[in-house]
Amino acid sequence: MSKWRPVPTDNLYAVSDIHGQLDQLQLICSRIFPLRKSDGIKDRAVFLGDYIDRGPKSPEVVDFLIAAKKKYKDQLILLCGNHELMLLDALKPSVNSDDYLMWMRNGGESTLSQYLDRGNNHLDNPYELMRNRVKDFIPKDHLDFFISLLPYYEFENYIFVHGGCNPAEPLNKQSISQLVWDRDLFDFAKRNPNNLSWDKTIVTGHNGFERDHPYISQKFLMLDCSYNHKLISIELNSMECFVAGKNKDKLVKLELRPLVF
Repeated sequence: MSKWRPVPTDNLYAVSDIHGQLDQLQLICSRIFPLRKSDGIKDRAVFLGDYIDRGPKSPEVVDFLIAAKKKYKDQLILLCGNHELMLLDALKPSVNSDDYLMWMRNGGESTLSQYLDRGNNHLDNPYELMRNRVKDFIPKDHLDFFISLLPYYEFENYIFVHGGCNPAEPLNKQSISQLVWDRDLFDFAKRNPNNLSWDKTIVTGHNGFERDHPYISQKFLMLDCSYNHKLISIELNSMECFVAGKNKDKLVKLELRPLVF
């Protein structure tokens, strides 16, 4: 497969919910990189959050994205997901056990183990590490990366957000917690696929479910297929979509279709 350039002008890619799956991320990026910026063309790639937890290579995913951001700057847009927010909450100086356990029980335990292992600090039980020392084993550039993630991104006729939002309220008035955790918008879109009255198309991840397909409607897209161990990338000007499957070495083109609930 050649480089994925479905439209002759600017390509706008969206990638959702990586969850430590470095091989799938690299497979997709090998087709959309390099992002072009010349001759009046400026490609962009929006990553919708949840880079860490659950998968086997969360620190390596962060390394990869840090390097890509340095190279592509404003062409690469990195949003915050609920898993990054859980990590940041777990690392607060005044962390309480609820915030810490929330992260650890939702994939943080595996991520912490990976950070410990890469520093040759293996613990059979990561819970043995005192909560106030967790941040000491996460590299500073990774901490800076998590802090730098955007709560949302607006571009042309699109709104990109990890979880959801209130379309009737300005995005800058909504809390990051709402933007990364919301599921109400997806539930509404499923019930009313032909009656979505907001202006811009909202593109989300986070809301993955058991069906082996992203959710696509005219004004709402949900691209999280991590439930089925798949990483979805879509080019929004053409609505072409490719899937990177777990332990697969080739991308598979996905014919988008509406889902009936």
